[in-house]
Amino acid sequence: MRRIQLESVRPEGPANPRALATNNQTDRTKRVREARDEAKKEIEAYRAQKEAEYKEFEAQVLLPSCPLDGRPVQY
Repeated sequence: MRRIQLESVRPEGPANPRALATNNQTDRTKRVREARDEAKKEIEAYRAQKEAEYKEFEAQVLLPSCPLDGRPVQY
């Protein structure tokens, strides 16, 4: 009677499943941090754009200049 070696029947897998789980968690954490940093950059760029638009609006509408000397009109 021949014995079957169990190792040859088992599918190939990681030698240490805990190490694989730790690596997956580390990779996921890294991706989350990268996404958070990218979102912060996008928010900063959007904020700067809107600040510039507001300053332009403020200069045109809220503080009209006197046509003679360029100073803001006092109300």
